[in-house]
Amino acid sequence: MLENEDVQRSVAAALINEATEGNNAGSVARAFETIRDTIGEKPVDKLEMKAEMNVEESAARLRSLFESIKKE
Repeated sequence: MLENEDVQRSVAAALINEATEGNNAGSVARAFETIRDTIGEKPVDKLEMKAEMNVEESAARLRSLFESIKKE
């Protein structure tokens, strides 16, 4: 169905009309989001993590933990 160019044009026109002329705030926002996402402007969720780790301290803690488990 969406392979048909006439259908594509109709859907695009309906979305644009809803985004610009719609009366329901939710449907206007959803139409705008659909248009935005379709043209490749969808925001990307990014998570940035920074961590510092002292390898020697971590290794010592792990050895200590393993030793305590062996004793049990």
